[in-house]
Amino acid sequence: MSNFLRAVLQIGRFFLIAGIVCFLLASASAWRTARLVSAGIRIQGTVVRFERDREASFPIVTFQTLDGRSHEIRAREGTAFGVRPKLAVGDAMPVIYLPAQPEISSVDNLFHLWTESISPLVISNICLVLGVSLSSTVAWVQRIRRRRGQSDNLPIL
Repeated sequence: MSNFLRAVLQIGRFFLIAGIVCFLLASASAWRTARLVSAGIRIQGTVVRFERDREASFPIVTFQTLDGRSHEIRAREGTAFGVRPKLAVGDAMPVIYLPAQPEISSVDNLFHLWTESISPLVISNICLVLGVSLSSTVAWVQRIRRRRGQSDNLPIL
């Protein structure tokens, strides 16, 4: 096998492994989110302040569990600097939390709940397609060379 084909095969293997790792991360995150959605309690929280990052401002939401304990969460969706925020301090925001573990909580909307699962799933699919494509291309080129009786050390073209 030529050095070029060997390199393409190694890159294909890298993408396959990266795709599998991203798929496992997405699966774990989806399992946590599904558990939160199925067993969680939905309540209204209140925006108490905004936390500034380098590029955006994120709402900090406080909520009280059914037993009266207070908890805070940071929303994942922020507002870029220079853009007027959609929320203000004191606004209500839906929250979902696990009764036995209130520290496992999230703002209760589609974006906040599923973004952590969908992003690695998209990346894993891209990596898996690239890995399978590169690996199968190398196998295809080797098969053609064997049929033609060419040496594996010849360049592709």
